[in-house]
Amino acid sequence: HEVKIVDRNIEKIRLNSLLDEFCPDAVGISVMSARGITDAVKISKTVKEHGITVVWGGQMPTMQPEMAFSCGYVDYISLGEGEYVWLDVLAAISSGERIDGIPGIAFRDSEGEVRINPCRDFADLKDIGMLDFSLLKMEKYTQTYLGCKKMVYLYSAKGCPGNCAFCSNPYFHKSRFRKRPTEYVISELKYLSEHYGVDGVYFSDELWCMRREEMLEFCSAIKENDLHIRFGIQLRIGLFSEEDFRMLYDCGCRWVFFGIESGNREMQKRIHKHLNFDKVRETFEIMDRLGLTSFASMIIGYPDETEQQLRD
Repeated sequence: HEVKIVDRNIEKIRLNSLLDEFCPDAVGISVMSARGITDAVKISKTVKEHGITVVWGGQMPTMQPEMAFSCGYVDYISLGEGEYVWLDVLAAISSGERIDGIPGIAFRDSEGEVRINPCRDFADLKDIGMLDFSLLKMEKYTQTYLGCKKMVYLYSAKGCPGNCAFCSNPYFHKSRFRKRPTEYVISELKYLSEHYGVDGVYFSDELWCMRREEMLEFCSAIKENDLHIRFGIQLRIGLFSEEDFRMLYDCGCRWVFFGIESGNREMQKRIHKHLNFDKVRETFEIMDRLGLTSFASMIIGYPDETEQQLRD
């Protein structure tokens, strides 16, 4: 398949001209949250005026397919992980077969009712392979960040075993954690460094790592390949010791993001987080001692949250 990626976050395009010149058989639109709906609807309307199939995917339409179809310009929704669903959609278009029988697809039937097919099994991440950065304008993605002159975002895992009440993970990833092969990630780091001068990476995984063995494997690979890249990760409190964080620092880790969400025990219970506050304090003290920049995400204004719970 011939593919073109357009990222509306980083570049403005003349959509009608692009559709006329590229003449796609299908347009897939990632809708990660309600924030992107207005633009997604605008794009979809224009695409449908050209008689082209529109497929939405991402967290929002996966969790609320009826809302997505209500805009009137969506033909199909790819539910959950989309890599292989999207391949099946393109194969069906190429062969002239029906799309509405594909696992992981939602659609409207002849009576306008939303039908949701069973989701397909999760892919083995080693089968998906490495990312093809030639499809992107990588120079537009680098940014300065915490001592890095050219930092980019990258992913090394999908999902999280947590069941936090505020998160899309239980719906989108079914609370499953899957780690990409370390050799894929290392190869991508080397490529980004050599071809684009990238000197920093923020791993945007919901959870960077679950087991110490995975962390040790990554640190060993960084040293073996003599990679001098600073990186940041997202972790859950309580997974690693001070010795582990020191090892991460020695390998180039410079910032760690922790989801804390609330300083009130009742709210922690209500959102299914269940953090040990003593461990939270201890972890942030370790970060300070080692010179690691630490971040804590906090959510304010939970349903029924009192002023005192917010102050906690």
